[in-house]
Amino acid sequence: MVLTLIALLKLLFLQICLNTGWIGGDIFPIVFSAIIQGFAVLQLFPQTDRLLIVAIAIIKSPLPVGIFMMLFFPLNLSPIILVTAAILLAVKMVSSGLMEKN
Repeated sequence: MVLTLIALLKLLFLQICLNTGWIGGDIFPIVFSAIIQGFAVLQLFPQTDRLLIVAIAIIKSPLPVGIFMMLFFPLNLSPIILVTAAILLAVKMVSSGLMEKN
């Protein structure tokens, strides 16, 4: 509950800052909120591995998000995150190539 509230407040403050003319981007706050919300969902399913949550989070844009996710997890998980991101990127490229052919 607390993590979900933190994620929502971060997004609310982002909207306030962007609409009042404060300088800054929206990428980091959105990713931060998504990570915090992922941890909140993880608490609902304690038997789920944290690495699975990372893998789900990087499906959309695997490589940049994978590199960004390495900042939030222990260093020993970095190779697994990079391999997962590379596999997802390859699958995404192959599937988009197959879609174009059809």
